[in-house]
Amino acid sequence: MSTAEIVGLGGKIEALTTRVGDLEKAITALMARTLRHDKVLRWLKTLGLVLLGAAVGSGMVQINDVVGLMGTP
Repeated sequence: MSTAEIVGLGGKIEALTTRVGDLEKAITALMARTLRHDKVLRWLKTLGLVLLGAAVGSGMVQINDVVGLMGTP
């Protein structure tokens, strides 16, 4: 291999290393965003269950209506 080919390969490896580093940063950011969304969804589910319990407890909603919802996600 000539020196020019080795220098060219070195440049390509450097560019590839940079791209892999950028990809790693993007994946890390996506994972952090997904974790935040999971926390929000868990909070909303808990809030929904509390509100549903309050509605059933107060008599605004009948337990028969709630049973139909339990089978669907």
